Amino acid sequence: MRVILMAASVLLTSLPLEADVHVTMDRYACVAEPTSQTGLAVDFYGDVSNTGTSAVSLTCKLATSQPQEWLPPGVCIGVSCFPSDMEFTVELPPNSQDEIHLTFYPYDSAGKGIYWFRFAHDAMADSARMEVLSGVPSLLVDDDDGDASETFVERALPADRAFLTWSQDLEPLASSDVALLERIMWITGGSPAGCLSQDEADVLTALLESGGKVLLSGQNALEGEVGAEFGQGELGATVEAASVDSRHIQGAAGTSFEIVSFDIAGGDGADNQTSPDVLAANGTAFRALRYGSGEVSAVARVGLAGRRSLACGFGVEACADSTVLEGSLDLLLDWLDGLVAGDNAPRERPLALRVRPNPTGGVITVDLSAPEGGIARIWLTDLSGRLAGELHHGVWSARPLRLPRLPRGTYLLCVETPTHAASQPLVILEETR
Repeated sequence: MRVILMAASVLLTSLPLEADVHVTMDRYACVAEPTSQTGLAVDFYGDVSNTGTSAVSLTCKLATSQPQEWLPPGVCIGVSCFPSDMEFTVELPPNSQDEIHLTFYPYDSAGKGIYWFRFAHDAMADSARMEVLSGVPSLLVDDDDGDASETFVERALPADRAFLTWSQDLEPLASSDVALLERIMWITGGSPAGCLSQDEADVLTALLESGGKVLLSGQNALEGEVGAEFGQGELGATVEAASVDSRHIQGAAGTSFEIVSFDIAGGDGADNQTSPDVLAANGTAFRALRYGSGEVSAVARVGLAGRRSLACGFGVEACADSTVLEGSLDLLLDWLDGLVAGDNAPRERPLALRVRPNPTGGVITVDLSAPEGGIARIWLTDLSGRLAGELHHGVWSARPLRLPRLPRGTYLLCVETPTHAASQPLVILEETR
């Protein structure tokens, strides 16, 4: 189950001048560790403040349309906590501010409820509305610096696709937020080169490592140091050229995508494709879409544990016709979910791996059970999972590998072929040169 929270910021503006009360609920979701009672706990934060010169008595109540599958939430303002099934009063001194903390406990994945944090002072009342949704496994992430590119994608999403839009401008996603997600469509829209931040790359990496699906779209998404490293390491995609003249997208022949065909030339789309990127597929990734001129426009990759990714060097929101885009998006999303006929994920078989010497001083030999001449990727991560160095990516032949410059410590050596995967701790005795 995925729980998403949406809230409206509310401001009381018509109170007496001596008591200027603000109540703001900021969207902030936290899926806590499972508990024996409820399975999940969801927290909601905000604040209440009195910026006037006189004390004020604020009467509050939490109203809800929650089904019986949800336990009543707890409410705390500052250090004072109250039962949620009754009204309570908060005394606010002049020039004071307290945090509001609401905690929801759903019994199971069937719950969906709307909550109102109602408050009143001097016969003036207002409320902050909070909607709690469950069973939404997909996010459409709006990461385009306020250009509203996501609206073109929302219009084209097939009606049977349950997506919720998450704006990075309001509350950036954290790795903990994607723990229960299955897929993300990440739209960078008209954002500039280097638009993908390290925190955002970490979020997408966390989703992929848990077996999730990612569609990353944008003409600058894989540019910049972070985008380039994430693209090569996690998506098998690199930018070969930062601009192409063609504005036509066509599925690559011989792939599941070959029936895709649309133009990114504006029309009723975003019309923001000034410099679509030409991509190259690395390692186990393959060419999925091409521009009309033949260059690669999108790279697909199927990994183990169900992970799939599609990296687009253009913005899908710029499709000239939303009706055409709906059919194309349906196929792209079906592919991400492994529903396309004749398109099977690699079999998850173990890979015999031996690294010597281990500990090492800087040069290692990797023995694999995979045959030489096939494609393999070998890389190092630190113990937090961050990429520490790429050792090999391409046709495999047994040979010594020199490590990049790294401080001494314990790392994880990872190997992936189209049908196998394995990892093994590797100890570096001293800083390599």
